[in-house]
This record gives sequence, structure tokens and C-alpha cells, in this order.
Amino acid sequence: MDARLCRAKWGEYKLLAQQATEQFRFEEAEQYWWLAIRQAEDAQSPQMVCMCLDGLGDLFVKQGRHQDSEPLYRESLHKKVAALGENHPVVGRAYNNLAFSLYRFGKVDEAEHSLRQALMIFQDTLGLGIPEAQWSAKHLVRLLREQNRVPEAAEMSKVMDHATVTNLLEQTATGPRMPAALCEVCHRPYKGMQCLRCTQKGMSALRTLESGPAQQKVQK
Repeated sequence: MDARLCRAKWGEYKLLAQQATEQFRFEEAEQYWWLAIRQAEDAQSPQMVCMCLDGLGDLFVKQGRHQDSEPLYRESLHKKVAALGENHPVVGRAYNNLAFSLYRFGKVDEAEHSLRQALMIFQDTLGLGIPEAQWSAKHLVRLLREQNRVPEAAEMSKVMDHATVTNLLEQTATGPRMPAALCEVCHRPYKGMQCLRCTQKGMSALRTLESGPAQQKVQK
């Protein structure tokens, strides 16, 4: 199939999956996500595949299916590392996604590792003041306290208390040159640390480990 046609079908299936999810038609949404993944693979676009893997992983998280979301987030992470390198904010966010599912599935040690990886990436790129880094640190502190590693938790809290909120616009203009990426929100290509069109929307989507699976009522 022609790559352009594959991309068009991918966009159609992706939209249908998102609409079905919003209407709590989860089985239908899952089917559309798999169809979108197939089209993305036919179009030979790892970035489009990653968007679908993340979308399907998010769908499983909404249903409390963390054992199913974990391999999807893990595959997405590996593809992002291959495309962008280990030290990229997009990869840091992928580690946060994986940490969430690992924690909810009871794999605390692996979740800790993912949170630490995310923090190192954010520290090297956007800084520890951004919401994603604060999210990583907050939940790492929680994990440490749950394991009675109080001194480590206190030290991490101290470090984050002194973190300066990063000016993303200034970082993008003056920071290190990063590989081009495709925005996961608006689907437009961008260069630099982060797509500035979608910064605020992306910040508002952060999860919290304390909250359990969303209690959704299935619409008939």
C-alpha cells in the first residue's frame, strides 16, 4: 500500500480509537488502535507506531490492565531510544509511562529504575524544574519511603526542593541541539527540546501513582 494512503488510514483509525475511548467503548477502541499500528508499520514510521503503542497502553491503563500496558510502553520506549537516542526528553517521558505501569503491576524495583532513568534524562536536558521531572521525583520519593529508605527519600526531596523551574522557551532557543521528533499531541515535526505548541496540554496529562484505575461507567 502507498505510504501516503497508509498515513491517511492511520490518522483515521487513530481518531476513531480516541473517540471510542472517550465514549468508554474500550473493546472497539482497542481494535482501532491495532489497526492504526498496522498502518503505521506499513508506512514504515516508528514515530507513528510509538503514538499508537502509547495510545493503546493508555487505554489499558484506563481499564486497570497494567500487565497489558507494560509491554506496549516498553516497546515504545525502545523505539524512541533507537530513533532519538537515550538522552532525549521524549525518552524521559516514555520512562515515566513505563514506571507507572510497572508500579501499578507491583514491579516496584523496575519502576524505581525507570523513574531514576527519567530523572537523569530530564536533568541533562530540560532540568529538574519541569513538571515531568517533579512527577518522577515525587513518585520515586514515595517508593523509597514505602521501602523504609527514609534517608534516600529525604535527600531526593531536598534536591527537588532546590530545583529551579525551567523556562522551556529559553531552553529550546539556547539549549543543545536535539534530533527532530514528531509531536505526540499535534503530530507536527519539531526541533529542540519540546514542541512548544503543545507544552501546556502535555503538562496537564501527568498521572499520579497514588490514584488507582479510573472508575468509569460504561455507556450503553
